[in-house]
Amino acid sequence: LFSDPKADAIYGVTNFERVFHEDLASAKRSIVISTIRLRWNRTPRVIELLAASVQRGVNITIIIAEAGHREEDLWQMGLSILHRPECKMQAAIIDQHIGWYGSVNLIGKSIEDATSIRLDSSDFTSPLFDAMKV
Repeated sequence: LFSDPKADAIYGVTNFERVFHEDLASAKRSIVISTIRLRWNRTPRVIELLAASVQRGVNITIIIAEAGHREEDLWQMGLSILHRPECKMQAAIIDQHIGWYGSVNLIGKSIEDATSIRLDSSDFTSPLFDAMKV
C-alpha cells in the first residue's frame, strides 16, 4: 500500500508490529507508552525490544490505567511504570517526535479490527504528552 515502510499512515492490528518494532529499536533517548492494561500469555516481542532499549540507555515509561497485571515484570526490567486510572489511551511517543495513537494495544493483545495512526511530528506528539501528563 505505501512505498515507504515508515510512512505516516494508519495501521491495523495485522500490520503495525514491524514498523512499531523498528521505531522502538531505533529509539535513542526515550519511549513513552500508554496502555489500558498489561496482559499476555507469552511474552510478546515488544517486551524484549523494550528490555533491549533499556540496555542501550533509553528511558522508558509505561503508563497504565488498570493495575495489577504485569507491572512488576516490567519494573524489574528497568522500565518506569506509572499507574494513571484516568489515562485510558493506547499511544506511544518515541524520541519525542514519533507518535502512535489509536485502538491497537501496542504492548498487549488487541481486538481484531483495532487501528492506530503513526505520525513523525512533534506537532502530533506534543498533545499526546499533554494527554498522558508526562
